[in-house]
Order: sequence, then C-alpha cells, then structure tokens
Amino acid sequence: AGHSRTLSGGAVSGGTSEGTSPASSVLARGDSVLSVQGAAPVTYDLPECAEDLRVDPRTGLVLVELPVDLAKPLSAHFNHQSLLHFVGYVEKLSHTRVFEKRILAIGTYSMFLFHSGGVLARSLEVTEITRAFKADDGTLAFVVPREFDLVLRCKLSREIWDIVSRIYEFKVKAALPSESVGKVDHVLPQLKLKKPSKWRPEMGVVHTKAQLLRRLQQHNSQDATLGYLGLPKDPRTGLALLPVPRGYRHLLSSTDFRPDREPLLHFFATAEKATRKLSWEKRLVLVSNSCLYIVNPTTAKMQRCILATAMSGLSTESVSVVVKVPAEYDLLLNFESVEVAQEFCRVLDVIYTFKKETRLPMEDHIEYTEVKLNRPFDGWHSTVCSVLTRRDLVEYLGRAKLPLDGPVPLPGGDGFDLDPAAAL
Repeated sequence: AGHSRTLSGGAVSGGTSEGTSPASSVLARGDSVLSVQGAAPVTYDLPECAEDLRVDPRTGLVLVELPVDLAKPLSAHFNHQSLLHFVGYVEKLSHTRVFEKRILAIGTYSMFLFHSGGVLARSLEVTEITRAFKADDGTLAFVVPREFDLVLRCKLSREIWDIVSRIYEFKVKAALPSESVGKVDHVLPQLKLKKPSKWRPEMGVVHTKAQLLRRLQQHNSQDATLGYLGLPKDPRTGLALLPVPRGYRHLLSSTDFRPDREPLLHFFATAEKATRKLSWEKRLVLVSNSCLYIVNPTTAKMQRCILATAMSGLSTESVSVVVKVPAEYDLLLNFESVEVAQEFCRVLDVIYTFKKETRLPMEDHIEYTEVKLNRPFDGWHSTVCSVLTRRDLVEYLGRAKLPLDGPVPLPGGDGFDLDPAAAL
C-alpha cells in the first residue's frame, strides 16, 4: 500500500516502504506542502480514483487502513473510505492516575478514543489543544481547557506527536505550542484530567477519501465557490460566521443546521423561553443571516422562525430580552448571562439595520404587562424558512460581482434571501 504499513500492537501509522522512519517521512512531505500555503496557487497531483489516494497532499500525512484486528470493533465509525492517519492501541491516564487501555484513531482534524469494544470514549478536535508536553519516555500530555486534558502513552508516541502537530499547524497556521519534559509527573499537577459534570462524548465528523478527492479537484480547477470554506464572516454585515457547538452537532444533524452544510450562523445560545402560561422552557436560540430560530433541545424540532424584518423592536433587562413581533406574538427569553443577552441584541440589530437601513428600536426596560405571548389563533404554526449556507452566500456574491473580504457597498435588500438561485 505504498505509504502505509502495519506496526506492532495492532497499530497502523504513516510510514514509507523504503524504510524511512514515519516521523521523517511525514515532515518531509508536509513542509513542501505547507510552505506554499497562501503563496502561489498549488496544483495537487491527484489519482483518478479516491481509493488510490495514499497521502493527504494538504498536510503530507500518509493515509492508513484499519488494522484487521480493529476493523470489526470500529466498523460503526470507520470503513475503508475513512480518512485516517493513525489507528492503534494506546494507554490513557485517568483522573485517578491509572493508565487504561484505549484505541486511538486520528483523522483529518480529530483524535478519537474508543474502549476496547469500539464504544466511543472521546472525540477531540486537534485545534482545541492549547499546549502539549512530550516526556522523555514518550508519554504525551495535551492541554484542552474547553473540556479536560489528555495524557497518552504508546510505543508509537513519536508518530502520534508528529501527526497531531502537523494537523494543528495546517489548521491554525502556527506551530503547536509544546514543551519537552523529563517526566510527565512534572506537569501532572497543572493538568485537569477529570471530566466535567454532565460531559458526554460525541462522535466528530469523519471525512472520506471521496470527499477529499472532490475537494482537491475543486481546488485544482480553481472553483470560485471554494471561498466558502474559510469564510470567517458575512462581508455584507461584518457578522462572524460561527460553527455549531460540538455538543449540539449530533442533535442538529438532521436539520438545516447540520454542520456539513456550513450553515450561515451568527448566534447560538441556550435560553429559557416564557410560555403563554408564564412557565419556562429550555430552548436553543439560533440566528442566521435573516431569521431567529427557536429549537427544542431534546427533539431538535424548529418550533419557531422569526424574520428579522418582522421584528418591531427589542426590550432588555439584565439577562431578559423581549423580541416584539406584531404580526405574530412576542418572544420572551432569559439568557445565561448579561453578555450573551447583549450579543443576541447586537446581532439582531446588525441584521435588521442591513436589511431595513434603519436601527432596530431598543428599550433598556421591559413592560411585562405589554408583552403578548398568546398565539394569533388556535392551531397557529410558525413558517420555518430554510437556512442558507456559506456556499450559497459565496455563489451569490460571485454572481453579484461583490468581494468576499468586504465591506460590500450595498444596503439591505440586496436580494440574497429572495434569490431563487440561492434558495435551497
């Protein structure tokens, strides 16, 4: 298989059939690819068939197959088409300082840990790592502030270190902050190995060779729509484009907000929504380029969709916000903090201003007696608008001959949401 080989202990890692060590092979290829990122356009030498991909040319990392002894326990998560750079047994340090046997798989962007039977133990995006330590005996420690830290040991720790470092460098465009230590015991006091309360593992996205080949073919053909891949904001409004938070990606996987669609998302938060009987329900609050969505966090059902242009104003008090919708009925939300409530109001104001060329009226107090929470009539249901994607936006800007890096010199009502070619 050209650029992959089976190693001891049921592990597969990138190497070469010529006997070069996996680490040096990875670095030699990766440097030549990364050195031209952002400079002259790169044309990748690609096979005609996805099955013939042996290396991810973006990183220079070798693609490997599932070892025979791990193919069955991991069959629910990976197959022969999955983009993998490492699969094998490792030992993971628990918060009680005991090493436990796990299966480690490293994909294009994530590290996956499984119990021996194939049950997911953890999925970690490499870009979530903020610092790494490498001990003289090969033990590796990764600092992950948003979740909890990870300590691994394995005979192939050098390969793991090189792969993780290269993925981080490719994604972040900077070297992984790292430090060599004599023993991992020296840094254990500063590590947090205990899982947060209510934390549950969620399987991350696993890309396929067919997806990678298609993406690289688009790159080679200079497909103008590829601009959506790195689009950080909507150039028409300047609002940042956000990913769906990891903890909700599985929940929303069957909706318009599923991550692989790259939906236009400017705000995401949990909040308590007041019912007409003045009880409170937990809901997800999402804001796209034109609409506010209220989603049930248990069923993922979109229960309400409010056009920004249908709003007549906002009223705020501390963590509470009232969205006034005269043609329907008002929405009363309690957010987790004042900062989140303020960001919610800011995003809606920017969208409203762009579309109507005037500011969204705001009040810094709430007249609760004037809040209308009753639906217009029995059996009333909200009309849910489709969520457009980053690619829709890039294609529209291309047709309108407008720049991706903004600012776009057009007022609101530019036709994007009403453009039939952009509709889903």
